[in-house]
Amino acid sequence: MKVRTVFVSMALAAASALVASPAAVAQAAPPPPPASGTQPQADLWPRDVTLANASVVVYQPQVNSWTGNQLSFRVALALKPAGSSTPTYGTASGTARTVVDRGARLVDLEDFGPFEFRFPALADNGAAYTGRLKQALSTTLQTISLNRLEASLRASGTAQHAAVEVNNTPPSRSGGAAQPRNDN
Repeated sequence: MKVRTVFVSMALAAASALVASPAAVAQAAPPPPPASGTQPQADLWPRDVTLANASVVVYQPQVNSWTGNQLSFRVALALKPAGSSTPTYGTASGTARTVVDRGARLVDLEDFGPFEFRFPALADNGAAYTGRLKQALSTTLQTISLNRLEASLRASGTAQHAAVEVNNTPPSRSGGAAQPRNDN
């Protein structure tokens, strides 16, 4: 009888802990993850950048590869030189180290590698703009939605899962070979 009393007492204590006040439960519960497909407010694309001699529209980065914490990407750019009404289109390719915040679904890009710019319609491939553009892109691309990067990675086709070798050999029975079953 004493064992049963102890067991009932422990069960009641556990139940009362589970029915704690709603305020205590609300404080202890982690925030719910963002709804699938929603983007953080800070992740609006395209983004506008103003240089001393031009304005630039930076389009959403596209992932070339993402290995470990190293991201290789490219972005489309629409560069409008000062005094011009027509943009010239080009691309920038680069690399960066990623720091992922899964809770906020954001990725911070840091330690940018060298950028490679291509503006085929501009003299010297846009050399007059690349110095300032490198600095502006490092700031403009600093934070990106994890959802966007994951979608871009899937779309690029570079996300390949390593094959895992599986051993499908059934274990042997101790006591010899399996005997056929006779249900007659």
